[in-house]
Amino acid sequence: QKPVYTSLAQAFSVKGAIMENHLWHALRLNSWMRDELRAGGSHLPETQNISMHVLALPSRYALYLVPHLLRISQPFNLKIFHLGAWSCNDAPEVMQEMRDQFLANASELATIPYLDKRGGSQIDWGKITLDEVAQSIGWTLENAARGEEGPSVLFCVA
Repeated sequence: QKPVYTSLAQAFSVKGAIMENHLWHALRLNSWMRDELRAGGSHLPETQNISMHVLALPSRYALYLVPHLLRISQPFNLKIFHLGAWSCNDAPEVMQEMRDQFLANASELATIPYLDKRGGSQIDWGKITLDEVAQSIGWTLENAARGEEGPSVLFCVA
């Protein structure tokens, strides 16, 4: 006799409804982003380089976006910036590969104090102000775009 499986939505109706809402939202955002990227890139010459910068907070959120960016056929330069420690327990091989290929050197972001050094996303607001964080991020991204040819696109995954 086959075991009877129950879905999460059936077992926990409130959590199931929340999960369904999050999933629907993520699918809509994914479709919108894919359409926007295609539309934005359709008028560029084939040889035009695009610089793409990803700011991930925490670093493991880069997993949500970078694999999709790598499927774009147009050549581009990709740099990943992150706040906090670079870590992910879910896909360590993929994170290591992204680190080796795309991680940007951003020492000024490393100075932002964290309560959790293992890749958490909680800034220690007792030691730094929102303006100081914004200045560090802005300065980092401005310096990253210097000397690059072609348009730049910034993605923030937080």
